[in-house]
Amino acid sequence: MDDRQLLKRITVNPKIFGGKPTIRGLRIKVESTLALLEQEVTPDKILSDYPDLEPEDIRACLAYERCLVAKDRHGGGMKMRFLVDVCAGKELADWLREQGHDVKEVWKRDPRMTDDKILNLAKAEGRVIVTVDKDFGELVVVQGEKPISALSECLMSQSRFANG
Repeated sequence: MDDRQLLKRITVNPKIFGGKPTIRGLRIKVESTLALLEQEVTPDKILSDYPDLEPEDIRACLAYERCLVAKDRHGGGMKMRFLVDVCAGKELADWLREQGHDVKEVWKRDPRMTDDKILNLAKAEGRVIVTVDKDFGELVVVQGEKPISALSECLMSQSRFANG
């Protein structure tokens, strides 16, 4: 599993730990897992202490850390593929693009696109959905799909403060 696949396990939800990155939406912070590894706690011990975690989750935390280090070191980071929903706005899409990401906007394809079509498009193109539609997560659960990555108000807030 490459870093891009691993990073899909890292989720951000403003309602969990104030939007800090967690593992697969669980109440287990990435930073806590990295701190344990830093304290030389073995991955096997972490997995036994946190039975909901999988070995790939620990690898995902390390991939996330590598991405942050690369961003600090090179002023960039891992290029991600986003699909920005109409309700998230052009300002956010432009900001993501300025950060060097591959961004497609729903409004350019079809401003009346339904949620299920947005979900299918994101899955087909391997994109992270950026939306403020709070019901979107329910669609994923109701359809019984594997969790997909979706960012909402947290990322929007960061983009507004990135420029000052």
